Amino acid sequence: MNTPMMIELLAIVAMSLSIAAVWSPVRHAWIGMYIMFIGLALLTQWIKPIALMSLCVFALVVWLSTLKKTKLLSIGVNTLVVLVTLVAAARLAPGFTHVSLLEDTQLSNNTGWSALRFSADKVSIGLFLLVAHRELLCKTLKECTRILAPNIVSIIVGCLGIYVVGLIVGFATLDVTLSPLVLVWLFRNLIFTVVAEEAFFRGFIQSRLQSSIASPHAPIYALLISAVLFGLVHIYGGWEYGLLATIAGVLYGYVFMKTGRIEPSIVAHSVLNTGHVLLLSYP
Repeated sequence: MNTPMMIELLAIVAMSLSIAAVWSPVRHAWIGMYIMFIGLALLTQWIKPIALMSLCVFALVVWLSTLKKTKLLSIGVNTLVVLVTLVAAARLAPGFTHVSLLEDTQLSNNTGWSALRFSADKVSIGLFLLVAHRELLCKTLKECTRILAPNIVSIIVGCLGIYVVGLIVGFATLDVTLSPLVLVWLFRNLIFTVVAEEAFFRGFIQSRLQSSIASPHAPIYALLISAVLFGLVHIYGGWEYGLLATIAGVLYGYVFMKTGRIEPSIVAHSVLNTGHVLLLSYP
C-alpha cells in the first residue's frame, strides 16, 4: 500500500471517529478528530483549500438554524439548510473530490459494476447536523437499547415488505452475495450515507416539520412529507427506486416518530441496505 492511500485510509478513519465521537459524553470530542480529518484530506487533495470555505458555510448555516428566530427568519434559515445540504449531496460545492478505494467493483454476478467512493461534503454536513441536534440522540447505550428493542420487529417486517415490493415491481432480483467486499460497502454506506441522510431527513426535516405544523396530526404529516422528499431525491434511479425510497422513508420516519431519536432510523436504514446487498441485486 502506497503512502497516499495510507493517508486516505487514515482520513476515512478520522472522519468515522469524528462521527462516532458525537455520541461521546465529552461534548466537543468530535472536533479534534474532524480537524485531523481535514488535515489528512488536504494533504492528499481529497479536499482542496477552497473546500474549507464550503465547510465553513455548511457549519454556519447549520449553526444559524439552532438559534431562536422569528417565524419568517426561521423559514429562511431552514430553507438555507435544505439548499446547502442538497448542494453537498449533489457534490456541487467547490473544492471536493472523492477517494476511490475500489474501482470496478461487483458485489455479485448479477449486480452492476460500481466503485466504492468516499466523498467528504455530504458526510460533513451530516456531522454538523448531528452535532446541532444532540437532543435527538440517545445519551447512553442503555437508552438506545431500551428504545430500539420494541421496534426491532417493526424494522424487520418493514424491510421484508420493501424487499417484496422491490421484487414485485421488477427493480430487484434474488441474489445472495457472499463477497468480502460487502463489509467495505456496508461501512462506507453507514458512515458516509446513512448517518448523513438520517440526520437530514429525520433529524432536521421531519423534526422541524413536526414542530412547525399547527395540527394535532403534525407527526403524521411530517413523516409523510419527509418520506416523499426522501423518495424524490432518489428518483434519479427510476420511478421504482423513488417508490421504494419513499416507502423506506415511511419506515425510517415511523421509528423516528415513535422514539424521538435518530438511532432507530439509522438502524432501520442500515438493516434495509444490508439486506439489499446480501439478498438482492439491482441496477
